[in-house]
Parts: sequence; C-alpha cells; structure tokens
Amino acid sequence: MGAVMESAIELEQGTNAALQQTLDYWQQLRGQRSMPARKDLDPADIPRLLPKLMLADVSGVDASAKAPEIRFRLVGTEVVGHFGCELTGCRLSEIDYGALADEIADVYRKAVACGRPQYVSMEF
Repeated sequence: MGAVMESAIELEQGTNAALQQTLDYWQQLRGQRSMPARKDLDPADIPRLLPKLMLADVSGVDASAKAPEIRFRLVGTEVVGHFGCELTGCRLSEIDYGALADEIADVYRKAVACGRPQYVSMEF
C-alpha cells in the first residue's frame, strides 16, 4: 500500500470547483516532491482552468535578492477581462493592484520562499 500524499494546502469545504481542480492538478504533478517542476506542467492538460489562471516565471531567487522577479508567462482570458488589459509578459511589479500591491506581492514571495501554493481571497 502506497504512502498517503499530504495536501500542500487545505481548502475550505465548498471551495470553488475550479480552485479545487487546480490544486488537485498541482498535487498530482508534484507527487512526493515539495512542488512540481516547470516541465511537469502542460497547459493543454487543463484547458477549462486556463481562463482563470496566471502562470508565472520566477527569477532572482538568491540570498542577495531583496525579492524574486515574477513575470507572468500566461494570463487567462477571465483574468484579463477583470483587469481590462493584457498582462502576459508583465512583471508583478508592473501591475496596478492599488492599495493591495504590497499584500499581493507578499503572497507571491511566500509561495516562492516556501515552495507551496498560497490561497488568499481579496476584493480589489
């Protein structure tokens, strides 16, 4: 009998189905590792989730860097619709999150630092 895989994060009962499906996909890809490798993720595997996702590349992760650079490689059509402009290719620091900018950047920094998905619900 195989080992039971511990969930990287726990979502509340009744969580949005797309969010749960995204976490399930991530869990499947990571297996027993702390997180999946970039090469493991194939957007073609999750076509119904893509409109809701932002996939980012992270660089500058070392002890001397104040914060990693986060650039969005893919931004789903629903996300673009909410922002009203295309964000693919933009850095996190280039997106106007208004008063929540620091809080949102902290969520990304925490995800990079701990190698685990983060879930935060915010109105902006």
